[in-house]
Amino acid sequence: MSDIFLSYAPEDLHRVKAIVAACEARGWSVFWDRTIPAGKSWRDIIGRALDEARCVLVVWSRFSIESHWVQQEADEGRQRGILTPVLLDGVRPPMGFRDLQAAEFIDVDPANAAVPPFLADVAALLDHPHERPMTEHRGLRTSGRDARPRGVRCGFPSW
Repeated sequence: MSDIFLSYAPEDLHRVKAIVAACEARGWSVFWDRTIPAGKSWRDIIGRALDEARCVLVVWSRFSIESHWVQQEADEGRQRGILTPVLLDGVRPPMGFRDLQAAEFIDVDPANAAVPPFLADVAALLDHPHERPMTEHRGLRTSGRDARPRGVRCGFPSW
């Protein structure tokens, strides 16, 4: 079981490596499709990892918003109340994901993915999943996290 399931488009591989490194530096295990063992069923491995993850980290970019697979993985995370979105490009997430606040790494050096507010949000989910109550809204389950103030843009630390 991994702490974090990372959903991203392959075109963004070079940009998500820094996010993975920042998460792993905090001691969290990260599943991403670079870790599928040879000879194993891709669909089974992905499905199992997604089911077992405690956080689904979706990376929205100009490439991933078009990916049916990324949208399905993000939908699974949203339904379970464990979705944490990240924006790499100035894009609108697909329908169904636009009301969730995303950590914004737009025009930010990907090596700076260890921005404290982003890691704090992930830590809050991983350390205290029971504190994110599920609510029903138009047939979609959303987490209590949706009620917090918006407009915080992640970027270079100001401290």
